[in-house]
Amino acid sequence: MRKFLRFFFLCLLIASLVTWVYFSYVSAPKGEAILIERLYDSSTGIAKDNIILPGKAKFIIRRILPNQIRIHPVRLSPHSTVLNFRRGLEQSEILGLDDTFYIKINLYLFYRLETEKLSFLFQRLSKLNWDALPSYIDLRLQNFMEKKLDTLYENDDDLPKLKRKLKNYIENTIQAELNQEFKNDGIVFINSIPRKIYVPHPLRYKTMLASASEILKQKLERIRIVDIAKAQKDASTIKNQSYISRLEKIGKLLGNYPQLREYLAIDSLGENVEVLVMPYDRWFSQSPLSLSSKNSLTNKKRNPRNKNNIQIPAPAPIDIPYARESQKKGQFSDLSPP
Repeated sequence: MRKFLRFFFLCLLIASLVTWVYFSYVSAPKGEAILIERLYDSSTGIAKDNIILPGKAKFIIRRILPNQIRIHPVRLSPHSTVLNFRRGLEQSEILGLDDTFYIKINLYLFYRLETEKLSFLFQRLSKLNWDALPSYIDLRLQNFMEKKLDTLYENDDDLPKLKRKLKNYIENTIQAELNQEFKNDGIVFINSIPRKIYVPHPLRYKTMLASASEILKQKLERIRIVDIAKAQKDASTIKNQSYISRLEKIGKLLGNYPQLREYLAIDSLGENVEVLVMPYDRWFSQSPLSLSSKNSLTNKKRNPRNKNNIQIPAPAPIDIPYARESQKKGQFSDLSPP
């Protein structure tokens, strides 16, 4: 039994040692470097000696411990990116012109990374992850083109020759200036292929400038119409909310006072509608007043102006079935003939 326990603990020790060696030994393949981020010492960041060169290896003791070491592999080359640059002409944004009045440059760029400057480049990223490298390069390229275009296109007089200047610059000069711009980052551009260079036609742009006042007038009119529509929508929303709130209050009142239904029905009628409200016993029940009125109508009457003293019978009472139904239910009903 003791021999078995000794053998078991010996195997456990050997397995732990092998695991520690396996995870602590880090090697970089060819064409790829590895950055070692020391999480336990954030003040020093990533030093030059914490970069494993391509084809080299390093034994990192603390890697097996949690929250101590983080490994960042990075491919040195080849890399590529696409520059999509857009910039409106001097008055295109003010007049609200479409993208046909924008300068457009579509450029395909190839680059590589220098190993000795990887630590500096890595710490300039928005987050400590190589996935943020393309967005960083694109931001720098957009800023670079903005500054360069300011020198080539100072005003509208430069527009007729702008396309030729941009084409010559991209084909002959841009690669050298990009390498100078990204020198401290360790990014080296090795090739550039222009895919599209577009500059708006000068005559068409001048025609739009000639009608600038009319364009601005139409634009302001559209803005006014949109503002009116938004105001009407807001007013309708407020009105609907007020109506819903009123209905909720009326519902609560009807729950406590059901007799308010007739009043609310009459109150909702228009101002030009005249309503005669009579008690139930005057309209439906056999009250003494109604009985006396009925008897006076059914008795024979003598017309004082009739010389022949002819007796005229009173008209017979009209029996309205739906009126009787309303009498049973104790409600008003439409008594007009069908």
